[in-house]
Amino acid sequence: MKGKEYSPELFDKDYYEGTDVRGGFMKGYNWERIEQHAKRKLTYMEQQFKRFGMQKILIGCCAKGFEVKEARRRGYDAHGLDISKYAIEHIDPEVAPFCRQGDLRDLSMYKDDSFDIVAAFDCIHTIDPADRDKAYDEINRVAKNGILLRTRVLDKDSNYAEGDGSWDGTLAVRESIYSLIQEIHSRDKFSMYTVNMEFRWVAWFSFVRNEVFTLTDRRNRERVVKTEFLQDVKKV
Repeated sequence: MKGKEYSPELFDKDYYEGTDVRGGFMKGYNWERIEQHAKRKLTYMEQQFKRFGMQKILIGCCAKGFEVKEARRRGYDAHGLDISKYAIEHIDPEVAPFCRQGDLRDLSMYKDDSFDIVAAFDCIHTIDPADRDKAYDEINRVAKNGILLRTRVLDKDSNYAEGDGSWDGTLAVRESIYSLIQEIHSRDKFSMYTVNMEFRWVAWFSFVRNEVFTLTDRRNRERVVKTEFLQDVKKV
């Protein structure tokens, strides 16, 4: 069963304020509840990308802007984008000037290489697979040094996948996981840096610009990362 289309209507008040099981926030999506999650995400980003130059950041699917808030508090020039009209209308006041409503499939408001790092948390799996290439194209275009994607890797029949708004749950299938990696590689700008499983249903995909490594180093690293990740996926 397909989920709803990736759209402002999917991520509405019910999603964010906990009256709907899709969001899973129970008592609401607010700074007090999300602060520690935001800090962990930024710390992970720093571990992955600080050595490659991480000053200007775009956080796609920024929701109410809490990751943007944490990033700016750490001194980064961080900006946010979210498709949800409700989220942007209720953005954290501290980062309201730096966040806007928008769609990962169309980042035409930004020039090529506008951001050192582009991160998209928990949203690629909500996009119709037929449209995901548009998002990959745009993320690839505006990212200068690195890309970080955090996405669900659920079983295709998972009730949680449907509840979370996943279009079809197929990012759980190994073929689709590798398809995501291949989609980034096929654009010849970034190579896989790390892939990490978090819990049993979430994975982090980090990519860095090809020039960071020599060709031999890059291929060796990709071979090791893919081997380790395959072992992790088999456990799920």
